[in-house]
Amino acid sequence: MSTSSRLIAFGLATLVAVACAEGPSSPRGGTTRDATMPTLIVSEALAGGSVGRSSGVGVTGLTYVSLSPGTLPDVVSVRIRNVTAGGDAVGPVVLVDGGFDPVPVPARAGDRLELAFTDAAGNVRHEFATVPPRRPPTIVRTSPTSGRTAVSLNVRPQTTFSEPVHPATLPAGVLLLKGGVPVPGRVESPPGEPWVAEFVPAMALQPGTTYDLEITRDVLDLQGDALDAALTVRFTTATTAGRLPATPQPPPPPEPPLKTIPSDVEIAFVSTRDGEPYIYVARADGSGVTRVTKGESPAWSPDGRSLAFVHWGGGGIGSVIWVVDLYRREVRPLFQGRDPAWSPDGTRIAFAGSVSTDGIFVVSPDGSGLTRLMDARSGCCQPYRPSWSPDGLRITYLDGGGWWDYGGEYHLYVMNADGTDRRELVPGSPPHWFAGESNYYSWSPDGSMFAFSAGYSGSDAVATFEPIQHRQSTYAYGWHPDWSPDGRQLVFETRIGCAGCPRRILVMTLDTGASRQLIPDAAAPGQPAYDDYHPVWSRVDR
Repeated sequence: MSTSSRLIAFGLATLVAVACAEGPSSPRGGTTRDATMPTLIVSEALAGGSVGRSSGVGVTGLTYVSLSPGTLPDVVSVRIRNVTAGGDAVGPVVLVDGGFDPVPVPARAGDRLELAFTDAAGNVRHEFATVPPRRPPTIVRTSPTSGRTAVSLNVRPQTTFSEPVHPATLPAGVLLLKGGVPVPGRVESPPGEPWVAEFVPAMALQPGTTYDLEITRDVLDLQGDALDAALTVRFTTATTAGRLPATPQPPPPPEPPLKTIPSDVEIAFVSTRDGEPYIYVARADGSGVTRVTKGESPAWSPDGRSLAFVHWGGGGIGSVIWVVDLYRREVRPLFQGRDPAWSPDGTRIAFAGSVSTDGIFVVSPDGSGLTRLMDARSGCCQPYRPSWSPDGLRITYLDGGGWWDYGGEYHLYVMNADGTDRRELVPGSPPHWFAGESNYYSWSPDGSMFAFSAGYSGSDAVATFEPIQHRQSTYAYGWHPDWSPDGRQLVFETRIGCAGCPRRILVMTLDTGASRQLIPDAAAPGQPAYDDYHPVWSRVDR
């Protein structure tokens, strides 16, 4: 047995021992414990679970199953099945740092649960746990963790409990203290996550300051049971506002790419066909569709072997840029940010800041050489969507008069690749240019024009713009256009059939204006709707 297999076996043995205990793992008194948490938590069965044939006949309750971080670092996904009631398995559940947040499973007290753990090599192990008749809520994890330093000043500390908690008990049960004095703010649960408590400070935290996140036994679950034990999490904020940490603090890693990628893929896109946004790749004719990893905003490396992309995290982390090597099947984080764009020579990735960072940055694909090229203008918005000119000498970006998520007028700016000589590319450009949330643009391969999408005149259109002639040509209803390597076609997303229909990916020939659906539908009629969107074309002409 390999060392990795022995570690997994040991972890699973520990997990089962904890899972089969019917009582809480720590005393129910008011004592405070440290951040060493139980391994596997199976809650009591709560009333109100949905009934369905696939969930097990006669099951009218839900148990919540969670696993503390760090328990099984070599496992990549989990499926959970109620053996007693029968029915389909719940999952796959992608692990977060060797653990996972509460997963609702239809069950009753005494039901036997089967957990199937899959490691990176595809090996599957099965273990079992029993739903207890009663168990108080406990803490699965916190973000930030105790002892963290250089925490973002815009952090919203999160506590993940083992089951849904009563929202009315959160204001008294979750406190943020500075020197023993409560910090003004509110406590809320993110939509769809009633087991999470997020403390939202009334203002940004102070730099270089130690704070205590206190979770007390005033927190009650929906049955009225108090938290099994209180917890205090101490962390320290970054010393300078807007500074990226020297070592990235990424959100949980996305699902590792386990499938073999066709060697001739040219299109990357995002799809919710599996329930959440995942990045897929396909050949230029739309065949060979293969799921890569969880994430959004894919950007090709010049050699067509890797993708930079964005993966979102909670607890004030925001978005983090990752890089996936399609053929070595490796995924690694870079820095907090969004809108990655690869330089034509492959040596740098430009991106826009995220959370407490602002401006446009560049970094090497290995994470070294982080450089801020520019800050946000005083009193203005966050510049975003940087893009390299095909010769690698310039970087364009969008900037305007208001935060991008809320619409507004945006214009295209350009600067040298070292951040000097910043100026508006087309002074006095039309008011509708890059207006609204849908704005997106890409350089043509020869650098003579841009393809862009923007909301104007009550519609959203794919168009091209030639800065020298100040000439615009509008082609089709849609968003996120990107060029083929020869500059003769555009791939873009649109809604086929109606304004509220799911998004699909089309390819259009510029000479004729003819377009066709590129990525075939993945679901049969009557199955849940999904979106295919944000296509990008590799610039490697295969």
